[in-house]
Amino acid sequence: IELEHPTEKILVYSTSCEPEYEDDWLLDIRLYGYQFRADSASMLVEELGLLHHQLRGHVAKRKGFFASRERTERLKMITSPDDMEEALDRKMMAVLVKSEHTDFFDIVRTLYGKIADSQDLDNLPKEWLQIVKLGFEEVFWKLVKKIFGYTEEPPTLHNLLTALFVTDLAHSVKEDIPNSLRHFILPKNRQSDIVICLGQWRDSTSKTESYDVLSNLVSETLNIQEKLSELNPQKLVESVTFLELEKIIASYLKDTVIETENTIDVDSIKEVVRKRQDMHWANCRLASSLDIPRTALFSVYTAIIAAADFFATKIEYNDSLHINDPEKLFKSYTDKLYRIDQLYRRFCENADNADSSGWGILKDLRDRIEDVYCNWFLDSLAMSWDNCISAQSWEIQGVSNQYSFFAEYPQKVAGEKSSRGRTTAYVIVSDALRYEAAEELTRELNGKYRFVAKLESMLGVVPSYTALGMAALLPHKELGFTDKGEVLINKKKCVAPQQRLKVLEEIKGTSIKADQLLEMKREESRDFVRDKDVVYIYHDEIDAVGDEARTEKDTFRAVQRTIKKLSDIVSYVINTLHAKYVYVT
Repeated sequence: IELEHPTEKILVYSTSCEPEYEDDWLLDIRLYGYQFRADSASMLVEELGLLHHQLRGHVAKRKGFFASRERTERLKMITSPDDMEEALDRKMMAVLVKSEHTDFFDIVRTLYGKIADSQDLDNLPKEWLQIVKLGFEEVFWKLVKKIFGYTEEPPTLHNLLTALFVTDLAHSVKEDIPNSLRHFILPKNRQSDIVICLGQWRDSTSKTESYDVLSNLVSETLNIQEKLSELNPQKLVESVTFLELEKIIASYLKDTVIETENTIDVDSIKEVVRKRQDMHWANCRLASSLDIPRTALFSVYTAIIAAADFFATKIEYNDSLHINDPEKLFKSYTDKLYRIDQLYRRFCENADNADSSGWGILKDLRDRIEDVYCNWFLDSLAMSWDNCISAQSWEIQGVSNQYSFFAEYPQKVAGEKSSRGRTTAYVIVSDALRYEAAEELTRELNGKYRFVAKLESMLGVVPSYTALGMAALLPHKELGFTDKGEVLINKKKCVAPQQRLKVLEEIKGTSIKADQLLEMKREESRDFVRDKDVVYIYHDEIDAVGDEARTEKDTFRAVQRTIKKLSDIVSYVINTLHAKYVYVT
């Protein structure tokens, strides 16, 4: 045929079985020619696009798998021409468990995800029953042995999972784990693969929830919290396998802060905290739930940092509280002592958030912070002011009083001519906004594109109550109050919002509540401020929350919301109303 028909296409057909290589006189032709076989296994090899026809026998053994056209079609999508037996089996198992990827790690994670759905480690999901029924069980355990080094007889999914989790823990702990867990540890030369597998599991957006469920189930079965309590917490800071680790490490850090408050090493505490907040259980970027309270855990750690900074600041500023000169005391507060108030607020806000976990980890730290704040800071500060101020005059050289606010700030720029016409000065009045919160707002604003914020301070009005403070910020020639405490501006009552508005209208000004302004459409808000020299925007959340007994416990959260809201209002008047000058007070 080759000699007589060198250029023609020839079909050589045989009804007998293909001979062994050593008995095949046409082997050379078979190897360079194209082979066609009509049996089902050969046709499947062709359909799957496999190059190696010796896989026909292997495919024939998997006829149960190929009995489903749907499974066959899904397999066709993921096979590669050079796949051999192991790769083909692995991809068939990927089809059976419906994993996103064909690597064995993902097959294992997906299979265990089905177990997580049942909340029972001994439950055998239908996907596993399919693996057994279709003859892949032996293949599965061979791969488990090869990749993870698991050799227990008889092997079970429950025990394999336990071994994986305990091995992951043992790999990260800097000392030997308890004897009762050691028999679960898999061979050292396989541990890096196990760590990668579980690390990818935790990092997977689609599978992290199943990891959380299974980790808690394994933890409960092993009574892991009791076993971990035998270890030095310092040796666990790199570990992330179980949720109970966070309780242990957070408690250790809390105790460290309390025990070393007078010699505290803030940097070392922050290093551990930042590491834990970026890890799995306290990472607030991941979903939080009652079982996995990530947001609360993140707040626990944030509160610990605030507490560490609080005690470090106490050490640094202790002498700054004992000053008998009002000017120096005022400057000492505005330069540095406000940090004590700020850190106290941050701690309390995060401790409140942390309480939702129900663990009560921070209780004794909160008690210590309250004791120091009230009995050291507030008492000492009050006594220092009491010793250096005069009851006859509330003045400090070089410091302006609140009743000078309008003349010193908005009046100087209101009506100023610019390329866009007359300039409008915007004043945002937020009730009960303390200096320390304003300092945080300043940093928030300076972190925004095109924003430049500057923090200054004034002496508040005396007596210090809301109606008088509100009026003191308005334009006036004379400020006073009646015997009944009703505030007067230029001898006229100025208590209600409408009365404040009348004062502003006399100087081409107006006022509005913050929420009303933000709810306006763009053109409506621009029409509202058109031709105005001054616009006062009133915002009240902190005082409204703190004034009522039923809501006062939420005051710390209200401060944080206020900082965010004020930042939004400033952004609105600058970007939407094209404001050039904005004053927040």
